[in-house]
Amino acid sequence: MYVSINQSNRSDRLAVVQALRTDRQKIYTDYSTALFELAAQLGNIASQLSAHYSRGAVHDAIVTFGQTTVKFLAQQNLVMMVGSDDVRGVAGGSSSP
Repeated sequence: MYVSINQSNRSDRLAVVQALRTDRQKIYTDYSTALFELAAQLGNIASQLSAHYSRGAVHDAIVTFGQTTVKFLAQQNLVMMVGSDDVRGVAGGSSSP
């Protein structure tokens, strides 16, 4: 029973390690993209407000900004998880940055 659980734990750990190594670069790239999209949407809202666009256009820009913010926060969460000491410990990395 113990051997079976130990093998299962090792298999789970190996799966996590492989997923982290494969996805780490994509996670950081997606995070950078989400950050730039967030900044672009914020600039869009600012320009619409300063140019006195219609309320509907400003409303649509704010809704889009909200959606972009959610995507950014999801990516930020992934970056924080991948960069955390706990995850690096699971992946066999050092706990120091």
